[in-house]
Amino acid sequence: GLGDVYKRQSQEQYAAHVDEVARAVAAAGMEFVVVPHPGEPAQRYARYSAASTSVLAEYSPVVLGATVIVGASSTAMLNVAAIHGVPAVRVGTPELTKLDQEMSDKQQSLLGQYAAPSLTPAELGRRLSKGFGR
Repeated sequence: GLGDVYKRQSQEQYAAHVDEVARAVAAAGMEFVVVPHPGEPAQRYARYSAASTSVLAEYSPVVLGATVIVGASSTAMLNVAAIHGVPAVRVGTPELTKLDQEMSDKQQSLLGQYAAPSLTPAELGRRLSKGFGR
């Protein structure tokens, strides 16, 4: 499952990935705000601007007012894109590639309909710079 995938990724690898995503977003002239999963320790994102986790992402004014939502494999991201029409893009890591390959056809169809294909942080930066989500 997803928990096992994340366990394979060290904290340092994960932090480096989030840093890459933050730099790509900033380089595109956008603000990077983290909305931690309610089960995650918020201090994991202490160096970033972070939204409160006291409200589900699907109801968060920060999320609903976002220009674009960037995530890896998030049900909330998919819900916000499908229900509220906020553009969403997935930014994967090598560790998540296996998860993508294990998805059912229906899961892949939903992601394809409501979230851009999984990108690298560099690809994200290029898409955002070209106006994706604006």
